[in-house]
Amino acid sequence: MPAIDPATQTDARRISGVVLSALGVAAITLSTLRPHPATHAFLAASCCSFSDVVLNVLLFIPLGAGLVMLGLRPLAAVVTGALVSSGIEVAQYWWIEGRFASVADVGANVAGALLGVLMVVHWHRRARWWPKVAPAVAVLVVLVWLLGAQVVRPAIPGPAEWVVEWGHAADRLHPFGGKLVDASLQGVPLSPGRVVNQPALRALLSASDTTSLSATIVTGPASPEAQQLLEIKVGEGNEPFMILRQEGQTLRAYQRLELIWVGLSSPWVAVRDAIPTTVGDTVRIRLTGTGQHLRLVAIRGDGRRESSLTLSPDLYLSALFYRITDGAVWWGLVPSMISFLLLGLALATSPKILVVAASMALFLSANRAGCSYPEWPVVLVTMLGAWAGWRAGRLMELFPRVE
Repeated sequence: MPAIDPATQTDARRISGVVLSALGVAAITLSTLRPHPATHAFLAASCCSFSDVVLNVLLFIPLGAGLVMLGLRPLAAVVTGALVSSGIEVAQYWWIEGRFASVADVGANVAGALLGVLMVVHWHRRARWWPKVAPAVAVLVVLVWLLGAQVVRPAIPGPAEWVVEWGHAADRLHPFGGKLVDASLQGVPLSPGRVVNQPALRALLSASDTTSLSATIVTGPASPEAQQLLEIKVGEGNEPFMILRQEGQTLRAYQRLELIWVGLSSPWVAVRDAIPTTVGDTVRIRLTGTGQHLRLVAIRGDGRRESSLTLSPDLYLSALFYRITDGAVWWGLVPSMISFLLLGLALATSPKILVVAASMALFLSANRAGCSYPEWPVVLVTMLGAWAGWRAGRLMELFPRVE
């Protein structure tokens, strides 16, 4: 076999470093330097949750690895990662709407850059350390999907005080210009103020597989500004449980999912052209939540418009990026593909186990939790990711050769 020219190896390493660094910078920029889409997709998540830490670590691995491949010393690559992270936190604190700065984020980013550096430095010994790491990676991927299936279901608030607000102007929202005629949850009428029959209402929610919020409104003047129709808040921190808003002719609704328990936030579901531009029209609204779907329906006259969100395990991965409902489809697919790429890399020498693990993640998790199975685009990209990981694991010789 002809010897490989060292100069050619160096050039290939640097080109790979450029590509990896560019991909890392692009991912970091898209994930951290855009305004937080809380108004239209997710309510703001809590800082420093487990999911947030893991995401911040993963985000800086490509940058750390790419900088070392470009020729930086390991320490210099880690310091560069720390400087980039610090700059991002400063930008988030002063200039980027909807973002918050955190020293913990810098620590997680530096840990990610260090991990990327160590992977490159010890790459020549990959067949010795990767087989030891791979089983934990495979188990982690499957556990993430199992966890996702458990936390995408509608959540039921605890016994803390529940408060109902009609048309309240909060968080820079405008008061509703029309009239909220009535509202009910599980058939129980809701009036503004503290919910007096809260224990009975909570018992109704716990006893049913379906949550149902209904409201009737009379439309006011059309306005592109966000207007609050109804909100149910829970506890001293006024955490939202359900929200109805109008933005122009679009009706948006929020219902808390169990994602909140792992530090993530629930998505909104929206129906476009649900609200007429004329004043005085009556619109009946219903938000229904099951273990499989959130469905928002708006009925006016003989017309009916609706929209739904599938509650499947991949929603958990998409929630990490807070972009699942802003129209960017790839935010919903790429995290799923990456997770199965890791699964394929971890099980590159065990195709049968790979098939079993993939089936558990995609289907057994949903079946056991009672949520929806992933939709076919998600299944397709995950299978593609698993195959790519399996193929890459063999090409990169991550495991010792068996003679």
